[in-house]
Amino acid sequence: MSDMNEDYESLEKVLIHERIARKKSERILTEQSKDLYESRAELLKIQNKLELALWASNESIWEWFLDTDKIMIRRYNRGTDTAYEETQTLDEFWAKIHPNDYENYRLQWLRHLDGDAEFVDITFRVKAGEGYRWLRLRGRTVELDENKEPLRILGTSKDVTDIRKAERSSRLIASAFSSSRDAMLILQKNKQIMEANSAFFTLINEENHSTDIDLSQYIKLTERKISNLKLHERMSEESEVVRADRSAIPVEITYSKFEFEDGEKDYIVAIVRDITERKKAENQLNRMAMYDPLTNLHNRNAFQNKLDELQDEISEFSVLFIDLDGFKAVNDTMTHEIGDELLIAVSKLLRSSQFGNSIAARWGGDEFLLAIRTCEKSKIIEYSRQVINGIKNIGDKLSLPVRVSASIGIASYPENATDNQALIRAADAAMYGAKALGKSAYVFYDLNVEQQAQQKISLLAELKKAIDTQSLDFHLQGQFDRTETPVCAEILCRWQSPIHGHVTPSVFIPLAEENGLAFALGNIAIDAAIDFLTLLKSYGYNFRIAVNISPLHLMHPDFLMIIANKIKNAQVNPTQLELEVTESSFIGDAIRASEVINNLRSMGFKVAMDDFGTGYSSFSYMRQIDFDIIKIDRSFVIDLESDQKADLLLRGIINICNDLGVETVAEGIETEAQMMLLKDMGVTNFQGFFLGRPMPISEFVYSLKNSD
Repeated sequence: MSDMNEDYESLEKVLIHERIARKKSERILTEQSKDLYESRAELLKIQNKLELALWASNESIWEWFLDTDKIMIRRYNRGTDTAYEETQTLDEFWAKIHPNDYENYRLQWLRHLDGDAEFVDITFRVKAGEGYRWLRLRGRTVELDENKEPLRILGTSKDVTDIRKAERSSRLIASAFSSSRDAMLILQKNKQIMEANSAFFTLINEENHSTDIDLSQYIKLTERKISNLKLHERMSEESEVVRADRSAIPVEITYSKFEFEDGEKDYIVAIVRDITERKKAENQLNRMAMYDPLTNLHNRNAFQNKLDELQDEISEFSVLFIDLDGFKAVNDTMTHEIGDELLIAVSKLLRSSQFGNSIAARWGGDEFLLAIRTCEKSKIIEYSRQVINGIKNIGDKLSLPVRVSASIGIASYPENATDNQALIRAADAAMYGAKALGKSAYVFYDLNVEQQAQQKISLLAELKKAIDTQSLDFHLQGQFDRTETPVCAEILCRWQSPIHGHVTPSVFIPLAEENGLAFALGNIAIDAAIDFLTLLKSYGYNFRIAVNISPLHLMHPDFLMIIANKIKNAQVNPTQLELEVTESSFIGDAIRASEVINNLRSMGFKVAMDDFGTGYSSFSYMRQIDFDIIKIDRSFVIDLESDQKADLLLRGIINICNDLGVETVAEGIETEAQMMLLKDMGVTNFQGFFLGRPMPISEFVYSLKNSD
């Protein structure tokens, strides 16, 4: 029994011991589980922080495994337990790399596998959608085999596209800053230079590129503008840079204020641009606006400004309006270079000191103005004579075949006008009065002069209108042979103005030539001559019509083409048209005039020298050019019966023409006695009031019928 009790007690002790051991084990297990749980929780917490950090830094984890040659990329999402994983072979990954980056990536990867580089750190472009993104891949080997060859590489990757763009932008800005042709600086508020590009040091001609300088040492700055400059505001001003060699150049400075990234200090960006060429251009434009480019005299605007200044300075002064006589003939019959040379010479004359402290200007064309600081009549006359004689001397020095002089109109301030425009108009009106005196003259302004000038202006306007509307009339005056039979008719222009009444050719033809209307007037006359030829032919009269051609018309570059087309279109034989030219056609460019006349004769036209004997070289031109007809001026016919010298001269001219086989026409025959003498001398044809006056075409045809 005792043995059983002992066994029981022994068993109970064992059970108690086991129970105690089990409870202890349970307590240890519980404590270990708790520690494991807490460790796992801490690990998860660390993992979450790591994932959050990776997400926050826009980074992913990647792994490469040698046994599968696959690369796995894991990207984490904020606020979730999931991660995006992408697994692909290394070849598949490499296939996405930009071709320009592939070799570098492959080289860096192999260097790490070979142990030549401890880390993998590569930046490259990888295909993403339609384009590429920049990726930075960093990592290292974390597992080796028994031969210490990489089995697994672990690391992080990050999309650095935006960073690359920012870096590229910064590099571009830095490059632009350093390579800009304009000087660029970064300044502190005290104008101390922090940074400056090489263009700035070139601008100031300083070899030492030290930035430890104050910009005010070189450029005068407007303190107020800089101190009041607001953040991100832009302001510009013009100044000068005083260079190291003390020379100065004009510059434009543009300022703008900005904050640095620390936000603690303000800085100023200054761009300094050399504006030397711009200033030159501005000065040139200003000069063009105020000066005549050919003569370098004041132009209209500048002259009127100078008159304003004169009115403020002195109580009286005079204005001379100068028009060159003969300039149009020089410019139209000679080269424009000769005309320009004449204008330049006149401008030098007007700038000379002989006219005192005067103001000279070119008003336009061949018109000049001279403002002199006096109204003393004797002094004004002295100046006017000096201008006229000086311009005559210029013509002689230039060996001009045309006599060049000046017509001068004079008006005084304030006697004749107190307004600049009115004063110049008064001088202009007086100038027309000087021309009416026969040119090479001066005239003081008065009311009569004004009226005459207004009349001439009105006359010119009416003449332009008459030419434009072709409202001029044309008459015919016959030319007769020795049997007094009509063989030709000269067409003569007549003008009956609605305002001015009958205006003689001696008035309106020079007016047309002086104002550029000669070519249009000549074309109308040729058209009328062709129309009359056609009309006379319809009545059975088949003889020539003569038409006067002015020198300006003859020398026009399109003249030959135009007259050839007119004849062709009208189907008229050119031999029926006689073209009369005067000796003045050869003044200036005799060679060109001779070529035109010879071309006309070769085309079949008859060419006559009109007013023969009135010029100084008529016989010389007869030697150079083969004229068909010589028209003897009426001055030889007047007083022919009583003037023995006229008789001898005329006989000599006619004999020379007959010997040369050239027809002669005597103009201005008014008596039967003149007619008989001219026949006796051997004149071929005759023209004058004795035989027939100029008359309209209808009356001319009627006279022809009656003579039949």
